[in-house]
Amino acid sequence: MTGNSFNPGIFLRVAVKRWVTIVFVIGACLGLSGIYAAWKALRPVYTSSCSIRFEPDRGSDDFINRLLSTPSDNIETQQAIMLSHDFLKGVVAKLSLIDPENPEADPGINPVIEDLRSKISIEREGKTDILCIRVLDKDPDLALKLAETFSSTFVTSYREAHDKRIDEVIAHINEEQRTTDDKLRVKEGEYERFIKENRLVSIDLEGEALLVKKNEIEEKVQKSSRALEPELEKVNENIDLHMDKKIEFDRLKMEVESLRNIASFLEEKRQEAMIRRAENPDYIRVVSPAQRASRSINEPDYLKIPLTGLIAGIILGLILVIIIEAIDHSAALIEKLENGLKVRVIGVIPTVEQKDLYQGIPDSGKREGAVLSPEQFITLVTHFAPGTLMSESFRGLRANIQAILHEGRIKTIAVAGSYPGEGRSTVAANLSISLAQAGLRTLLVGSDLTNPDLSARFFLDESPGLTNILLGTSQWEEIVKTVTEMIIGGMTLDQVIITPGLDKLNIITRGAIPDKQAELLGTKGFSGFLDEVKSAYDIVILDSSPVLSSADAATLAAKVDGTIVVYNPSQVSMRALKRTIAQLSRVSSNIIGITLNCVRPGLIPRALREKYAGADMRDTEVHAPVKKKSLLKVLLPLVAIIIIMAVLWWQRGAIFPERPEIKEIKKAPETPVEVKQQGPERPKAKLDELDVPDSMADVKAPVEKKATPEKIAEKQPDITPEPPAETETEMIYQEGRFPYSVYLGSFNSTEQAGRAIDHYAKSGIASFWVKVNLGEKGIWYRVYSGEFADKADAEAYINEKAIKDGEIKKSAYAVYAGSFTDREALEGMINILKENCYAPYIIADENFDSLLTGAFITKAGADELSAELNALGISNRVVLR
Repeated sequence: MTGNSFNPGIFLRVAVKRWVTIVFVIGACLGLSGIYAAWKALRPVYTSSCSIRFEPDRGSDDFINRLLSTPSDNIETQQAIMLSHDFLKGVVAKLSLIDPENPEADPGINPVIEDLRSKISIEREGKTDILCIRVLDKDPDLALKLAETFSSTFVTSYREAHDKRIDEVIAHINEEQRTTDDKLRVKEGEYERFIKENRLVSIDLEGEALLVKKNEIEEKVQKSSRALEPELEKVNENIDLHMDKKIEFDRLKMEVESLRNIASFLEEKRQEAMIRRAENPDYIRVVSPAQRASRSINEPDYLKIPLTGLIAGIILGLILVIIIEAIDHSAALIEKLENGLKVRVIGVIPTVEQKDLYQGIPDSGKREGAVLSPEQFITLVTHFAPGTLMSESFRGLRANIQAILHEGRIKTIAVAGSYPGEGRSTVAANLSISLAQAGLRTLLVGSDLTNPDLSARFFLDESPGLTNILLGTSQWEEIVKTVTEMIIGGMTLDQVIITPGLDKLNIITRGAIPDKQAELLGTKGFSGFLDEVKSAYDIVILDSSPVLSSADAATLAAKVDGTIVVYNPSQVSMRALKRTIAQLSRVSSNIIGITLNCVRPGLIPRALREKYAGADMRDTEVHAPVKKKSLLKVLLPLVAIIIIMAVLWWQRGAIFPERPEIKEIKKAPETPVEVKQQGPERPKAKLDELDVPDSMADVKAPVEKKATPEKIAEKQPDITPEPPAETETEMIYQEGRFPYSVYLGSFNSTEQAGRAIDHYAKSGIASFWVKVNLGEKGIWYRVYSGEFADKADAEAYINEKAIKDGEIKKSAYAVYAGSFTDREALEGMINILKENCYAPYIIADENFDSLLTGAFITKAGADELSAELNALGISNRVVLR
């Protein structure tokens, strides 16, 4: 029963094979349901329900709505408020069940409130903005009265709370407006002082003059006039100073303009909030009033009781036989892997309890010495506990590797996995130890530059290590670590000599954390390092980073002679393993095989146990205890399921949805309860009395129905209803719509381009960089902003953002990385591109977002970028933007 695909035939065969068990469980469930039905005799219960709809205000923009919204989902929040103690206290006071003048002084307030809460249930109708309120009681008239009073009380309190929030919004906007005005005055002063102090007349002309002078000197220098080099350096310094001055000038200017825009925006929103305060729209209303129930809801259904027992028995019986069958058919996983992925399984590593591992340590290993952590012991299990099944499994893996070594084709092997936590480092370490125990000169290299842990497991210092070799600060012969360093790190001599062979193992740890991890493993220095150690050792094992979460793994797999993929079936899905195999195949990696890790010993097929373990261990230490333990694990879930079902039946959740016994609320005086559909009236401010500028005269907002027709025509234009949204979305990116962008500048490094992007972002200008190969001039990074349909739109954008040196370019070619409706998936792809040093940007359509990167004048540049992304395994295509 192992695998991710669903096969109905397997379940049918299991049901036929173990039909006796299923029939027994069905009989037990039918008997229990019959006994329970005969035991419980229910009194009639009546229900009265009503529906309340919350209509969000669609007449204003998102800014005001965000300020008025509650911190969590509004519907879920209102459900909690309806059942809160304070709200129910107002309901029982209106029903005169407690003293309405001084409710807190009534000693019976808490029992009455809890009694009312037990009779009320509130549910959301699907994904709508409607809440259904249902009241249960033995008296249908009392149930009706409770539902009416509950709904009218909540409508009134909701409107009062909404009006209070509008007042708080107006106060908040006023405070933000005062703060923005203060900041604007300060920034305007800084801007004026900067102009006066630097005597800025035309900063652009000064820059052009410096560039012209630089070009003239460079032409003379190229003609062998070396004497002008000092003057050229001075001109370059002046250009750098001028650039800094220009950046500061632009920054101050942008900040002033940004604060002016914010002040204008806040003033506009203040006027909108004041208009909304005067309108008093109907955000909540009762859409379905309560009705008196004509019949009880808990009339016995003698067909439903045995049918429920029959269905429960079938489900529980199938669950039980599937659990039992899974114990006998776990070995199908290996066959599925080899047939489905066309990659053989070369090792099966079991998971073993820690106490069982320590039982396999020789007496010499129990002497005083360094205290081993569980991680260290598992890493060195083939050394400290050579007689366990886990150590035998690693020796079986070693046998398969040695067969390949004898062919002379492979000497460097990377141990990779799909995600962190699958045990790559453990497999790499124990495989290296077992190879050293076989007499092979073995080198273990910590090539996981993101999350290394080999040094701590072997009692070694992290630095110096591999990164020092690749950076050229050390030679590998100088930093290779042996058993001597392990003894210095804390291991005793007695611990070292427990099992011979540790002296044949050399280790190179990761080293200091590098700034650019991916670039180190892709350098020629790393290839040269592999060639040197291959000639010095019989075999080299490299602990790789995860394939699906790091680009280093693909780079490393392409350079080594072979790759072992570690797969933990309890943590990683089969789909992820397929992606890992596909990504390694894409870089032409030689996949030696798959090693299953953390497999329960009792689930290892008998053939593999015979292959990897001795006959004396096979039956006594593994098979019998695990079988006994598995039987207990089958019985415990069955008992737990029966107990859960009994509790559910006791609460009448399986047969009857309501509680059997409902307390009576003491009768209120026979006075009619007034159900108000509208909140309390309050004086309305007239639109012409508000401080509304002329630009706000055409604000589209709901108008109070009591307003005169003259004022409606004067202040409120007709609102055209929006067309209904499309029910289906076809995510097809339409090419050729936005060929133009605003060119902001070019830089010769990603650091400079990143600083420029951060600088423009402070001024409210979103931008992105594009890597361009200019041939003899090298690689440059152009910074663009925006995507526009024509030059007129781009020109309007330049004027709006006050971009002084912006240049409109037709960079029509880009690389399309997909369209998304899921925000999480979109952000995941953006992070992948950014981690690989690309600058993606989004073109938003009505129902989905398209992700692109790059903006090129010619198609050749886009083709080059597309090839780079294909090499990284990122699906893409070149499009006309």
